[in-house]
Amino acid sequence: GKGNYYHNRGREQRIAGRYDQAIDLISKAIAIYPFDGGYYLQRGLVLKVRKNSGDLERAQQDFTKPTELSPEEWLTWGNRAFVAYKLG
Repeated sequence: GKGNYYHNRGREQRIAGRYDQAIDLISKAIAIYPFDGGYYLQRGLVLKVRKNSGDLERAQQDFTKPTELSPEEWLTWGNRAFVAYKLG
């Protein structure tokens, strides 16, 4: 669907290092379908590497949502723990 389109484009932008564009695209995917934990995970990954003020806190929020939607997703838990460690 349209959510996957924006998610995939956002992932491509993250890989290319265009973090602001990636966040915008992935946020559109979340707005379309807020029930896919992978969308939040992907946006959290962008926020984790972008490192603007407040990004780690936002990444922690994004890594928390998939634990509610898909608690078996180990990648989310690992990233959530990493951010919690960085935040102290």
